Amino acid sequence: MPVAFDTLNTARELESAGLDSRQAEAITLAMRDAVAEGMSTRADINDVRGDIAQAKTDVEKQIEKARTDLGKEIEKVRTDLGEEIQTIRTDLGKDIEKSRTDLGKDIEKVRTDLSNIMTKADLANFRADFYQALLIQAVAIFVATAVIFGVALALANVFAGQAP
Repeated sequence: MPVAFDTLNTARELESAGLDSRQAEAITLAMRDAVAEGMSTRADINDVRGDIAQAKTDVEKQIEKARTDLGKEIEKVRTDLGEEIQTIRTDLGKDIEKSRTDLGKDIEKVRTDLSNIMTKADLANFRADFYQALLIQAVAIFVATAVIFGVALALANVFAGQAP
């Protein structure tokens, strides 16, 4: 495609600078080709636009694929997390149930121990009451024996002729 380059004006300027017309024309054509080679044409621009559109489409597809993959990963993490939570709940429930059972056994043992302690205390009170009753009987027997001994001694003195 032709480039907007004024070859006639450029050739005249070169000739006025001292070059002959053949040299000026050759240099002017070389400059025109060099400028034209570095310039983009409408076709070049349209090709680049097409490439950009294709790249945009490719990026959009990659983004959509990444979203889909990420959604699957998120769903997998949710599923795994849900399973992990359920496992923890189950284990925690078992631990709580075991703790309740153990605590129930411990409470029952404490109740039994307390009952035994109360029984031992009652037994100790019974023994104290029993020994107290034995002591009272022993004292009563001693007093009765002393009285009988005193009466016997008095009778013995009476029979022996001695007044008390």
